[in-house]
Amino acid sequence: MNNVAIIYFSGTGNTRYVAHRLKHELSVSAVTVNICKELDFDGIIKNSDYLFFCYPVYGSMTPKIMDEFVLKYADIIKGKEVGVVITQGLLSGDGAMDLARKLQNLGTVVTTTEHFIMPDNLCDVGKPITDKEIFDILNKTNKKINDYIKDFENGKARKRGNNPFSRMIGGAQRVVCKKLFPRLEQNIKLDNERCIGCGWCKENCPTTNITIENGKAKFLDKCTLCYRCVNGCPKKAIAIMGKKTESQYKGLGDRVIP
Repeated sequence: MNNVAIIYFSGTGNTRYVAHRLKHELSVSAVTVNICKELDFDGIIKNSDYLFFCYPVYGSMTPKIMDEFVLKYADIIKGKEVGVVITQGLLSGDGAMDLARKLQNLGTVVTTTEHFIMPDNLCDVGKPITDKEIFDILNKTNKKINDYIKDFENGKARKRGNNPFSRMIGGAQRVVCKKLFPRLEQNIKLDNERCIGCGWCKENCPTTNITIENGKAKFLDKCTLCYRCVNGCPKKAIAIMGKKTESQYKGLGDRVIP
């Protein structure tokens, strides 16, 4: 293995962080590849000996945007050795295996699946996450990434979520979320009094799901539930799971990425 491509989708920066940490720890040549950028994905995939797919898991489900990417490039992904790495809040039964099974059906060889806990970005529900909580989570996750890459390079493949209990938990999560998510996607809440029509959400939405009409944000039917708009809106005018957004998770920033 000489060339590794770490292909990732990140809503608010957590998976981006993990993707860059993986690159930093690998002893071979590796590139991080953001699927939201305009890049030569055909060339990157064809010229890579190994592919990691990284994404934030939603209720043990792969984000739609990553599913669509994999299907688009299925013909050149076929036959590749791949690994699946997810980021999660508290719990995912078999979130990495959700995509791993799809990749196996496309003819890839999945050698590893792993889950990493990262700070929760669901800022419109629950208590705001503190700086200390973020610091403690990153310390644990950084150590786990280091150990994971050591095992990976020594041929000790981890297959997180590939057991009956994890599949049972993941299956139960998907039953609920397959009903819940479409309702959330179609009922994004906008506080018209707060929204100033600045266009930040429109410019930063990874699925071009937002337009500005009559000076206010308008949501279409392509939401991937990444929470980027909720956490990034300068006026805290958007909510998805909660009724209002009073605090925001601003991601981790370049300063913590090697």
